[in-house]
Amino acid sequence: MTGDGTEQNPYVIMNEEQLVSLANMAQPIGCVRLGSDLDMSKLDPEQFPTATVVIPQLKGVFYGDGHTIKNLTLKGGSGSYNWSTGTTYVNTGLIGELSGTVRDLKLTGVTISDAIGAYNNVGAIAGRVAEGASAAVENCIVTGSITYSDTKSNVCIGALVGALIGKTDAPGGLTATGCVSDVSITGKGSGSYYGGGILGSAQYYGDVTVQKCAILSNITKMGYGSGVVGYISGMDVTLTLTDSYLGGKVSGGSKNYGIAYVVSKLAATTVTNFHYDSTVNPSPSAYSSFDMLNKGTVTVTANTTEEIQALSMDGFEVREDEFGKYPVPVWSPLQPPAPQYENGIRFEGDAAYVSAKEAGTYTVVFAAHQGEQLISFSVVTKAFAAGENQAVAVPAGFRPEGADTVCAMLFRSLADLYPMADAAPYLAERE
Repeated sequence: MTGDGTEQNPYVIMNEEQLVSLANMAQPIGCVRLGSDLDMSKLDPEQFPTATVVIPQLKGVFYGDGHTIKNLTLKGGSGSYNWSTGTTYVNTGLIGELSGTVRDLKLTGVTISDAIGAYNNVGAIAGRVAEGASAAVENCIVTGSITYSDTKSNVCIGALVGALIGKTDAPGGLTATGCVSDVSITGKGSGSYYGGGILGSAQYYGDVTVQKCAILSNITKMGYGSGVVGYISGMDVTLTLTDSYLGGKVSGGSKNYGIAYVVSKLAATTVTNFHYDSTVNPSPSAYSSFDMLNKGTVTVTANTTEEIQALSMDGFEVREDEFGKYPVPVWSPLQPPAPQYENGIRFEGDAAYVSAKEAGTYTVVFAAHQGEQLISFSVVTKAFAAGENQAVAVPAGFRPEGADTVCAMLFRSLADLYPMADAAPYLAERE
């Protein structure tokens, strides 16, 4: 792949093999940019055995650039607790541990299996926010399913992110903006495992902000299941929820709430213009409403399914044949910046490295000279993505031995090698 993972020169991912190769690189990864849509089902199981994560750690920006990763299948893992050393968490998701931003990405048809053990943080986009870090998910669409059928405890499952665990000196936080969450989460029905339509659990310290999001995820049979954040533990957690709605159903668990189950009263709660579907989340009785929070009071609006579908919210739209006629945030990926380099080529070792300002099919000519005599010549024509330093191996038939000059030349096509005269045919004379 091209790039070096820096903000100025992100890794550019053009195919499925390049994406999974990030797991074997030095961690944490810096910045990544998708250059095309990916279908993870194309990978042979030997190329990519079912894993818990694709990118173990990301500390920069994952630029989706409006592209889609579909059919990603992952499996859960198991952490552990030791009274002397503390808790060891395992993370499951496209990204294991996030301390940066995921932007303008569609992650569709993701499947995470029920091999989810204790102390596992599970999220379609990220397993957890890195301890003490701030992370963001912006303008993303996530669909799929997460199924949990074990009896292990301390499992955090979020449609977008599994867990946020802050520290005293670095509380950190998670911000979700302009996202569609449509991931079904299904658990066992009771116990200390937590599921949320955005975030599975926020513990100890941290700021959770959800704005302009459509939450269509169904949360079923989780011990603590809530439409936005499954479980919040810690008086120093703040929650801000604005211009969003819950269209999914929360049911079947021992604790079911529209926004969050809170162990201790939140440090601060701001809920503005939040709606929920009262058709799929009805009041259990005339005396017991479908509560948003078990501690604290907020103002929300109950709407029927038809009313939710007819909501007119700034920055939302109904897209034909998508999301069951529910309004969702306008999909407006930022355009990637234009390449700042020019077309070029350099020759190192056993390969030439092409920089193509625009994608296209180009010709690389390898030539070896001894003085003015050409002693070897090879041509490679292939398709290049827009990007820098794309390797072209020296052809096997190229023989530069004895040459005092070896070079590689880049042409748009063989037609650019304008002849000075038409080709003359070779005629073998016979007596």
